[in-house]
Amino acid sequence: AAAAAGVEGAGDRAAAAVLGQGTGLVFEDEQLFRLVVCSRCSVSVHLGCYGLEAMPEDPSSWLCARCAANVAVVKCALCTTLEGAYKPTSDRRWVHVLCALWTPRVTFGDVGTLEPVRLKRIDPRRYQLRCVLCTHKNSRYRYGAPIQCSFGHCTRAFHVPCARRAGYQLAMPDDPNRDNFKACCARHLAKTEEPVHLFQNGDVVYARASRSHTFYRARVDEVIRRTFCIVMFEDGTISRDCDRQYITLKTPGATDLTPGTAVDVEWVDGLLYAGVFQGYRQEVKYKVVYDSGHTALHSGKQLVPEADADSIADHICQPVRVPERAFLYDDNVVLDHCRRRSVKNYKALAQGVG
Repeated sequence: AAAAAGVEGAGDRAAAAVLGQGTGLVFEDEQLFRLVVCSRCSVSVHLGCYGLEAMPEDPSSWLCARCAANVAVVKCALCTTLEGAYKPTSDRRWVHVLCALWTPRVTFGDVGTLEPVRLKRIDPRRYQLRCVLCTHKNSRYRYGAPIQCSFGHCTRAFHVPCARRAGYQLAMPDDPNRDNFKACCARHLAKTEEPVHLFQNGDVVYARASRSHTFYRARVDEVIRRTFCIVMFEDGTISRDCDRQYITLKTPGATDLTPGTAVDVEWVDGLLYAGVFQGYRQEVKYKVVYDSGHTALHSGKQLVPEADADSIADHICQPVRVPERAFLYDDNVVLDHCRRRSVKNYKALAQGVG
């Protein structure tokens, strides 16, 4: 098979990992979570996801890159989906930001603004791959540069937006300095999900510090269970942590949320965004108390049971212990020396010499 799996991605693509880490959107500046809507095409984007450093002075008149260039109709060079947030390429084409981030060997001229997008380094074999989601298996039609399943030697290929609509796993790098964007097809989704140990109050654990591989000893103080709603919005983006109280049903007479129900979601900016309810997601968080007395909130993936401490022995932060010293000289003399910090010859000082 003309598989392009294993092709290295561009290093600066990871530097522009504005879609966050691990399981969701993560930005150092919480303002980058805010949404801005194009006043012409109505596409909505997070500031951080679209390469914007701050909210425009007049959000009501803000234009996305495509509308600012007065381009009415565009086609992504990497997929078959028409709607979405676009960025210009260095060869005067257009691509989705989502496609650019997940397609190996795609680079950015400026990792801050995410433009222009450079496609010259993409492996030519990738353009010969067939998307299993939007192209019939007997069809000779090929378009775009599909990515492939990251599980083992699986060569199933799919466009990034097609995979998102189908519910495939699109995993973002845990480390923002690594180019580690992975995708997994539905066949191998369950195999890639690592089992998470369930803890109880009072359990002794080792918690991993954020953005490092150092573990600290702690005790589980509280188990917090929450249920979130998964909603796909009109622009194709998906939120997996919508709170039920901010969701209203648009279907007349509907009382319960069922998959496929049209809804409106009140976002953090106070505006309503139309979408379709996809299902529920359960989340378990653990409030832990470190030996130092500090508290923190962790997911099960960030905790290691005390019984498995040997597996992370090299990464456990050991408490600093001051050994007891047996002084051979008079306590008053040594204390006097510690205060002055000027005499270095302890033995001569204890004997009264000098």
